[in-house]
Amino acid sequence: RDEALRDEVLLDLRSRVPTPEAIETKDVRAYYDSHRAEYKEPERRRVSAIVVNSEAKALAIIDQAKTSSPTNWGELVRKHSILQSEGSNTPLELEGDLGIVSAPGEPQGTGPKLKEAVLRAIFEIRNVGDVYGKPVQDDNRYYIIRLTGRTEARERSFSEAERSIRVRLVDERI
Repeated sequence: RDEALRDEVLLDLRSRVPTPEAIETKDVRAYYDSHRAEYKEPERRRVSAIVVNSEAKALAIIDQAKTSSPTNWGELVRKHSILQSEGSNTPLELEGDLGIVSAPGEPQGTGPKLKEAVLRAIFEIRNVGDVYGKPVQDDNRYYIIRLTGRTEARERSFSEAERSIRVRLVDERI
């Protein structure tokens, strides 16, 4: 019964609030202009790593890693890394994937919780496919890091953000 009453109240509220399409463009533009920072997306990088427990082992692996193809990289991860993928169905090219990260200190950071030293190293790698020049220590672990993807920083345009702003304005009015 409470759910039925709640649904009835929501229906009544929605009937009194304009649809997203009915929100005036000047209101949408004003929201966009006053919230510009929300539409700036930082550079993001996808990274893969071989993680080992000793610097000596990392140093022994890094030269092979630097010249490896994506498939060979996956074989190195499976053979040496203490961090393994869940399940055995992971393609070799995706072994060691740590996900997508933003630069250290970036307020719109994403991805796994990596220490700043590892993030700094990731953002020093120039080209997709390159391996960072030396192992990066994080506590008792040593990371051999490979850059596997990059999305450049950008600002979403008004036209890209318009629909989500219209929906947000309707939600606020409800």
